Amino acid sequence: MYPLCQRMMPTGSRCQSPAVKNTRFCYFHGRRIRKRAPAIPLVSPNDHASIQHNLYLILLALQEGRISPGVADSMNRVCRAASANIEAAVRPGRKSVDAEPRTAKPASPPHRI
Repeated sequence: MYPLCQRMMPTGSRCQSPAVKNTRFCYFHGRRIRKRAPAIPLVSPNDHASIQHNLYLILLALQEGRISPGVADSMNRVCRAASANIEAAVRPGRKSVDAEPRTAKPASPPHRI
């Protein structure tokens, strides 16, 4: 008897493929399970210097292949939003990026016939 892949499917059953020798998973699921990259030590975005530092760390992680371009793009957008919010705090006339959410209009009374 050969060992089976230990991957749990979304249905709750296990994969029925044979496991690769000396591993817990089949060829397909073994490729999909990777070691997690260490987290990027971002600092709190309190000012423009810390945001610039975070952008540097993101660029470095992208360059080293620890994050994908899509993840780097998402993190860049967050840094831009933080920068816009800092600008809004400095200049009282500007609105922040994640301003108060819009509230739904109150329901109008039913029409009478």
